[in-house]
Amino acid sequence: MPKLNPSKVKVYRPDSANNRLSFRERLLERFAPHEYVRVINIDNAPVKWQYLPSHAEEVTYTADPMKITTRGEVEVYLLNPGESEVLLGECAILFFDVLFKQMQSKRVIEHNPEVGPGIARNFNFSDAIAQEEFIDKAYLGKENPNFSSYETIEPPKAEVKKNERKPRTPKERELKQHLAEQTA
Repeated sequence: MPKLNPSKVKVYRPDSANNRLSFRERLLERFAPHEYVRVINIDNAPVKWQYLPSHAEEVTYTADPMKITTRGEVEVYLLNPGESEVLLGECAILFFDVLFKQMQSKRVIEHNPEVGPGIARNFNFSDAIAQEEFIDKAYLGKENPNFSSYETIEPPKAEVKKNERKPRTPKERELKQHLAEQTA
């Protein structure tokens, strides 16, 4: 089996992955919630998740003071296996979370499918090395989407020549005639 050069390959060791970071913090090191990112479903099953945009939530305060939160419509997304999509960062964070837990759960269940009643499974969602490897595969980078894909066509402007305006009064007519005689 050919051996790879470690200097050319990103190798994760227990000391190389920061165990103190949460999954969300690892993602926020790569992109901000307001940025657009390209993601890919690396699983062999579709991923379905819900997302409430930050602009769909309204917070008001009463005179008491009491905080009242009114939430708008939740958006539901589905990404099939192998599909790639550009998402807003705050939506992509939820996508990564759902996909990582889905894949990690499958891996643990495949490894030990026969678990007796009353025995708990450890899915190890906080595994720093597994998180880093997953993000490297599913995160394809930041995007700068162009929402105006069509060209804006401006109507042609009528050519207006200077001093082409018709004189409105007899004095303007005399002045225009006088200027024309001097330039000629």
